[in-house]
Amino acid sequence: MNLQTSGRSYRSIQVVDIACQRLLQSDIIDVVFFGEANFTFCTALAAVRQSCDGIIGTKYEKSPTVSLQKSIRICIEELVNPTSDFFWCKPESNRLCSIRRLVELRDSFMIRGNDVDATHFTHPPKTSDFFLQCPWVGQGDKTYSTALLIQHFIRKAAANQHKGYFVFVGITTYYPFCLDYGLEELCFSRGSPARRFYRFVGIDRSFPMMLLSHGYVHEGFSRIHHKIATYHVTLCFERL
Repeated sequence: MNLQTSGRSYRSIQVVDIACQRLLQSDIIDVVFFGEANFTFCTALAAVRQSCDGIIGTKYEKSPTVSLQKSIRICIEELVNPTSDFFWCKPESNRLCSIRRLVELRDSFMIRGNDVDATHFTHPPKTSDFFLQCPWVGQGDKTYSTALLIQHFIRKAAANQHKGYFVFVGITTYYPFCLDYGLEELCFSRGSPARRFYRFVGIDRSFPMMLLSHGYVHEGFSRIHHKIATYHVTLCFERL
């Protein structure tokens, strides 16, 4: 795949299914999630895996904790809402299967505190994958950027992760938002933390769609689930 950004084509990037293989299969791999404070991302993954085991959500220290039951309710409301982006695209039998899996979730996933820019790691297990979903720094912040946020996150991840585990970063290829990630430097520059500490494996296009089909609700300025399904990819980095 050639990643299109600002009318130019970055070098060819391999399409892989590493995130799906590691996080959706029956052999549970622990994963710590950063971002998506309503926890529907974690909840949808738990529904796919049919277990909350090994899933750790994080929240801003000062924000209220959203219970698993509330996250389940948000996911189910999305699945039964006829005005949602994918209601008519998914057969009723599939929606009912997803709802049943959500209802059957019992033990909650672990929730830990985190600072506002998702770079403060509170003693995460070193034998875990880390997932940063939809990183974004507002345009009004002139001293920081989304590209710096991702770089700082990966640098902190490297100090808290053993060899062979993965960092996943969920991003959009939708123009012009894709310009803010600094993808060329992130994935290919020798000086970036991603190149110094990780091997860039490629992108997984299927993972976000799997979670959307189980009720994942992105929190943003507006509903962009159709754009997530169309343009969202997961960058996959393996710890060296």
